[in-house]
Amino acid sequence: RLVQGELYGGSAEFLSVQEYPHVIAWANRVAKRPAVIRALAADYQAIE
Repeated sequence: RLVQGELYGGSAEFLSVQEYPHVIAWANRVAKRPAVIRALAADYQAIE
């Protein structure tokens, strides 16, 4: 999500990911995996 600019605003620009199309393609493939989708949809609780 960092490479896609979804974790922090402007992260993709800061990292200049446009210069690495293979990294963008990899991040997009990983983001479509069912386990990743489930993990991102999970409700997390703080650890005390």
